[in-house]
Amino acid sequence: MIGKRFACATALFLAGAAGASAQTEIPGITRPMPREGAPGITQPLPLERTPVFEPIPEPKPQCAFELAKEHGRWLVAVKSFRGERETYSRGRFVPDTHIQELAEQFADYIRKTYKINAYVYPRGWVLRQERDVETTTRIKAIKDYYHKQGIEPTAQMLRVKTVSVPDEFTVFVAPARGTLSDREMAIDFANQVRKLSAPPEFNDVLSQGRDNEENSAKGNRFNAFLASMPGMNPMIPKSITTNVETPKADDFLMKLNSGETYSLLHKTRRKWTLLVQTYGGGGTVMQAGANGAGSGEASDRLERAALQAHNVAELLRANKVEAYVMHTRTHSMVFVGDYETGDDRELLGYAGAFAKKQLRDKKTGNVVETFMEKPSPVMIPKP
Repeated sequence: MIGKRFACATALFLAGAAGASAQTEIPGITRPMPREGAPGITQPLPLERTPVFEPIPEPKPQCAFELAKEHGRWLVAVKSFRGERETYSRGRFVPDTHIQELAEQFADYIRKTYKINAYVYPRGWVLRQERDVETTTRIKAIKDYYHKQGIEPTAQMLRVKTVSVPDEFTVFVAPARGTLSDREMAIDFANQVRKLSAPPEFNDVLSQGRDNEENSAKGNRFNAFLASMPGMNPMIPKSITTNVETPKADDFLMKLNSGETYSLLHKTRRKWTLLVQTYGGGGTVMQAGANGAGSGEASDRLERAALQAHNVAELLRANKVEAYVMHTRTHSMVFVGDYETGDDRELLGYAGAFAKKQLRDKKTGNVVETFMEKPSPVMIPKP
């Protein structure tokens, strides 16, 4: 009897393993768990019926003393008020109004008591919008990948892992007159804010969280002003392309890559790309005539790295992915895409889709490569 049960269990396990091995070159991402509080959901849905992620529209909370970009480039963050969980009911987000009220009351108290400006920033709402945009972009990138191969992706292939983001409201302060125009001014003002006494009326507010439960029980006041930190105004848009100088590709680097079929330096026209894997190390390519040419072992290692990078790019292109290669004095690298900006949505979507994903050979089904844990946008060197 036990033998029969073991045989059945083994057969089921092998059937599951066979299904897993039949995945395509870059398998679908981990499926999401249903959002807590979603109507009618008491347990995870069956695998084949789990829906693809769809963002739920959420209006921006209307805050008293709401932070704006006009309030200065630099500010001082005093305290964040954070809820317990991200909650939904009947398909709608349920805001934590108590947390918002605490932040607004604290900002009002600072204004009236210390005669300085205080603002409220709906950080939780902003983070949820960014998460939803990133997740939607990742799903689109995965769809595009499969569509280029003539495959209509299933819900399993389009599953992505998301994180819960509860409501959070941060209180920032600034001088009563003027604004903080640079980092030094913000540091000086933060030092002044840290000297403010803890407001007794807000002892319960300043003792939120497990770290301060003991102090709260003893009647001790936790002075939130001591943790004040200078920082940039989150309402001012910032791009990772700001004030970034294009890296230089010298003559030797251009010549080193001149024979590469998928050369990043010779085949791209825009400024940014996505680094997905690096090979090599332990040796250096020397210019002709240079003293101390590398050893045969180091040279062989670099040649193998260059060949491996080329083969991975070739396999990606066979799967309709725009892949490029760049060889340097010490490494060979594989890149995906050619973009104008480092925060291009398709680029960021591919960054999520390629993270730790496996590339398989279509003919053998063997895993050829597992990509970087965190693919990163990089600027393309120019001559």
